[in-house]
Amino acid sequence: MRVSTARSVIVAIVTEMLGAHGGLGWMIYQAVLQIDFVQAWSAIFVASAASLAFFGLIGLLERRILFWT
Repeated sequence: MRVSTARSVIVAIVTEMLGAHGGLGWMIYQAVLQIDFVQAWSAIFVASAASLAFFGLIGLLERRILFWT
């Protein structure tokens, strides 16, 4: 479940790159088109932080709920 949360963030970003008009994926795509690498890397950093936060949240819930590990 922890791995699937990280992959779901990646899928959401790629989907936004392909067809949305807003969001982190769209921001990364537009920044690369405009050769604004500071904005592109900052959006990648935010996406990575969100993915790590989801991963940590699932890990915390796993430690709280699963008592047999």
